[in-house]
Amino acid sequence: MPILEVPVAHRWTKSPSPGEQRLDALHRYDSFDHSTERSFDLLAEGLVKLYRTPFALVTFRETDQQHFKATSGLDGRSIPLASLPCPHLLKSEGAITIGGITKTNV
Repeated sequence: MPILEVPVAHRWTKSPSPGEQRLDALHRYDSFDHSTERSFDLLAEGLVKLYRTPFALVTFRETDQQHFKATSGLDGRSIPLASLPCPHLLKSEGAITIGGITKTNV
């Protein structure tokens, strides 16, 4: 009868943090490449129409950069995290809406 080997997590094994797991998943799916994907472009365009905003972004956050996977109404492909208007909002989960920002402020 074959013996089933099950990996055992030892108490000294450190589990990856949620942030590390998120980055690993984004790297596995090559999310940080700068090629456009029509589905993300459509999402950004739909957000502009739905919320009647001058621009919308679909972004992925790396360690020190915010990568724009899709943009509608705004040029650029990434921005340093230190340049973001509200870095503390990155700790939020879910959709974020920031009012009062114009194209000249971003």
